[in-house]
Amino acid sequence: MSNFIENRPQRLCIKCGKCCVKALSNSDYEQIKVLKEQGNKEAEDFLEIFVPFESIEDVRKAFPDLVKNVVSDFDDNCKPFESVVFYKCKHLTNDKLCSIYE
Repeated sequence: MSNFIENRPQRLCIKCGKCCVKALSNSDYEQIKVLKEQGNKEAEDFLEIFVPFESIEDVRKAFPDLVKNVVSDFDDNCKPFESVVFYKCKHLTNDKLCSIYE
């Protein structure tokens, strides 16, 4: 985790919280947890930061354009949209500031 935080592109961060709530994965939460248990460092780092949204409806409410774009992209590539899991940072405060990074 500390390596990830030390190496992120800080100069690009404008502290808007947008990047922190829009992580996507084709792996569901349980699959990533299994990878972590198997010693996968990327999975461990990911789980230190991200948790899945409760539902796709929560994502649609917060980021309708994101969901629309992702659905469109998956339709264009003939992939099932249901395979996408939306994640958000668990360290983001209600005012969209990071609680572990200044």
